[in-house]
Amino acid sequence: MLQDVVRAESFLDHNQSLQLLEANEQLLLSSLVAQADNQSALQALDEAARTVGLDPLTKLANRTLALDRIKQAITHAERQGTWLAVLFVDLDKFKQINDSFGHAVGDQVLRRVAQCLLATVRQSDTVSRHGGDEFLILLDNLAKIEDALVIAEKIEEALLVSGGEENSFEDLSASIGISIFPRDAETASDLIACADQAMYMAKRQGPGGISFFVDDTDPLELSPRQVLDATPKQALQERSKAMAQQLKRQSKELELLREAHQQLLLSLESTWGPQTTVQSQSTRQAELLVNISAELNDPHSAIRMAMVALDRAQDEGPLTPRARAMLLQQTLDLRELINVLLHPIRNQA
Repeated sequence: MLQDVVRAESFLDHNQSLQLLEANEQLLLSSLVAQADNQSALQALDEAARTVGLDPLTKLANRTLALDRIKQAITHAERQGTWLAVLFVDLDKFKQINDSFGHAVGDQVLRRVAQCLLATVRQSDTVSRHGGDEFLILLDNLAKIEDALVIAEKIEEALLVSGGEENSFEDLSASIGISIFPRDAETASDLIACADQAMYMAKRQGPGGISFFVDDTDPLELSPRQVLDATPKQALQERSKAMAQQLKRQSKELELLREAHQQLLLSLESTWGPQTTVQSQSTRQAELLVNISAELNDPHSAIRMAMVALDRAQDEGPLTPRARAMLLQQTLDLRELINVLLHPIRNQA
């Protein structure tokens, strides 16, 4: 009986040891599983943090991130006094690619275009997907505005080469609109809107068109190079102001000339003397008046050139119509005065 009790106690201790060992194994496995889950969660968190603001298809910056980058670039440009450009890129005939080859092929084209754009611009620039087949490119710290056009032309060439890698997309191209800070707009949203409008101007030129934002101008009348060479609006306003001041001075000179003619007429009436004197004075007066008449009728005279300049003024202010009317009236008055003065002299001749 004692031996049975000892065997029972030994059996009980053995079972408890097994249970304790099994519990320890389960605890170790649970700890390993928890550690693996924790590591996976950390990796997922890092991946989520890395991909915030990225387009899931192209891995480019999305709208939100692009808008934030443009705002930061504007702040920097204002502080440094530099230029920046926003390029609005819209693929031509992309709907036909989707309809003909399917959306999977269309997505492949978008990814290829994204890599093409990244390879064309500088590392400091931002390429983003605006939505669908539209992309935005932020060109920061431009040395001159013309650099934006150079980049746009390189993009067109790169897209053509990229499309030629497969025979189906040899004519791959994009319409590109360009807006410039601070020339065209001063906020990020306005810059994007101006670039969007310029892109539609480019589409009117045909596939592969490029256009700067030009306010109140037919985009078909100006090429991108002509837009760069065109006089800025501020310069036009300054030139118009200078022209108005010049016309004002010419008006005063014409008024002095009219007074001189009146004095001459009074002089003629008061100094009428002997016949020889009259003939001598008449000859001198005729020569003077003929010279004045020739000057007024000369298309290269100051008055006529001012009239032509006024007719061609691109930015007429309120003063310009009044100045033109004043010059025209004074010219007519002078001609009438000369005809009156010449009439008795011609009769004597």
